Amino acid sequence: MSRRIAATAACLLCIVACSNGEPEIPVPDLEAVEPDVREAVETAVAAVRANPASAEAWGRLGDRYRAQQWWFYAANCYVTAERLEPSNFLWPYRRAKALQYHDPAAAAESFTRAVEIDPDYAPARLHFGEALIALGEPALARGQLEAAASLDPASATPVLRLGQLALGDGDQETARALLERALELDSSDGRIHVALSQVLLALGETELASKYAEAGRRTLKKPTVSDPRGAVSVPVTGSWGLARSGRSLMTEGRVEEAVPVLQESVRLHPDRFAARLNLGLALMTLQRPAEAEEHLRHAVWLNPAHATARSAFGGALLSRGAADEAVEHLRMALRLDPEDVRSHVLLGQALVVRGDANGVRELERAVAAARAAGEESMAAFAERWLRERRR
Repeated sequence: MSRRIAATAACLLCIVACSNGEPEIPVPDLEAVEPDVREAVETAVAAVRANPASAEAWGRLGDRYRAQQWWFYAANCYVTAERLEPSNFLWPYRRAKALQYHDPAAAAESFTRAVEIDPDYAPARLHFGEALIALGEPALARGQLEAAASLDPASATPVLRLGQLALGDGDQETARALLERALELDSSDGRIHVALSQVLLALGETELASKYAEAGRRTLKKPTVSDPRGAVSVPVTGSWGLARSGRSLMTEGRVEEAVPVLQESVRLHPDRFAARLNLGLALMTLQRPAEAEEHLRHAVWLNPAHATARSAFGGALLSRGAADEAVEHLRMALRLDPEDVRSHVLLGQALVVRGDANGVRELERAVAAARAAGEESMAAFAERWLRERRR
């Protein structure tokens, strides 16, 4: 629902006038949103209405809107906060972040003011550079990205962006050096593998390019830049926001913390697919398959063509010995994503468990596929499991 409201902001915007000629408060149509979101917005609006000269109150209202991805409402609030407190870095910076992917020109103006206030905050330099790339200003972007890389030498993302700019300029050797450096900083970022494969292809090293392309396709992690000053300062509300927050916690490896967040998302909206799927995945990671099964079954019902949901559900079924039903879902997972190594391994296990003569052969093929994809830990797990079954 929040996405629909954001997309139709011009139609839904109503203005609540403050007394004594103070700035107007932008308020979206809250009729169709979840009750806790409505309550949180109304509380933040009331705080502004009670103290319209408070930059902090305006900033918190902007954060509330940004937490729901109501970007333009948030940007309007940050504008007023900046007028009230022009020396505070937070207001132009958070406005720029709200508009970065929706109005990069306006974002660049706000980034300019932010870095004038504090030129030493690396994430601001990085995001400013990305906005300038979107505006077709690579030379200006390069200066910001070099500053970001200098301020935070352990961060791979500005180096990645510099490598991509060099590739765009046709300077493959510089691009290669930058991307190899980025890969040393963070080998888990699939974007770096893909960019390096493009450079190697341009250099005629097709075999090596193919290797990096495959690694990029299989590297699901897409790291986020730590940006405490750009983060919203309000608690997450609503099933959609909670689902996003739970997923972020899982990405950070904080799986136990993610579970109650995702459970609350499901409570608020039982048919929230992302919450059901990620809650099931989190519970499987914590070796709680009986609890996971309920959520994964619901996820498959909501989105039967989702390969990850099918595969995870098959794994949950297999964990309690329901091999026949597991085989059905794992075969469907592989039809949806034929190269998913985990589904291959799980299918082999399920076939062996139910006594199918093709099970060992399938598991051996899964081991070979895992090795070809560079997933040695998965291959070793499958071989160990097969040895134990043969004893």
